Amino acid sequence: MSDPKTMGQDIDAVMASMGLDPKQQAALKAAIKTEGKSRRTSPSEVEAKYPHVIKGSVRFDASANKQKATITCSMEGCSTKRDVFTSDLFQVRVCEEHKKAERKQAREAQKALLEAFKAKQAEAKVQPPAPEAGEEIEEDAQVTEETEA
Repeated sequence: MSDPKTMGQDIDAVMASMGLDPKQQAALKAAIKTEGKSRRTSPSEVEAKYPHVIKGSVRFDASANKQKATITCSMEGCSTKRDVFTSDLFQVRVCEEHKKAERKQAREAQKALLEAFKAKQAEAKVQPPAPEAGEEIEEDAQVTEETEA
């Protein structure tokens, strides 16, 4: 096998002979560097980054081609466990039961805000009281007197 310094020079020479511009050469070098390396994070990194992950629960799910971990619900007093893909750990913190309760509460809060907004709009659309019939006639009479003059 060749020495790493000459290997780098060989790659540069091959890319130059291919007529690649510097941006393409940089992309190709990056692809060569990462080739064969796994993008999976180690279980210890996952456990360190996400405290709700149960230690030793990170495993590879071959059917989904992803890593999976088991978490404990982060709601106080709940110790329910749930399996989650590691790609979803940043957004999943609670069990299914608490997730449903949170969603229901959010929907109810949204509904209450919408009703309050509609009520405020209805108040703003309330017209001032109509003038009495006699006042309208007097105004009309003034207009007709001005036009006659």
